[in-house]
Amino acid sequence: MNNLFDVDIICDEKPTISFEATLINVKTNSGVRGIMANCDPVVAILIPSVIEIVKDNNRNKIRIGEGFLSFNKKATILVKDYEAIWESKWLKDIMLKRFQIYLP
Repeated sequence: MNNLFDVDIICDEKPTISFEATLINVKTNSGVRGIMANCDPVVAILIPSVIEIVKDNNRNKIRIGEGFLSFNKKATILVKDYEAIWESKWLKDIMLKRFQIYLP
């Protein structure tokens, strides 16, 4: 069983971030929710917080504004704003490859 799923973080004023994850933790208006590949479909309202993204043993965080999450075999996260918190090379490399953005 494949435990990876696709995630898109979409913001009107910034580039879309697309990647694979084994787990994402999001804060919704009804509490914290963990999303995994075999999870039931989810629709949730997101509150301004930090999304934790896990792929294998790499953990990254992205600070988001308010938004929405839709999950049905793929996670689509629509947010008002986002800011990556670069804790590992994995997410940093995604931004560099896709958008030629250098991040310290």
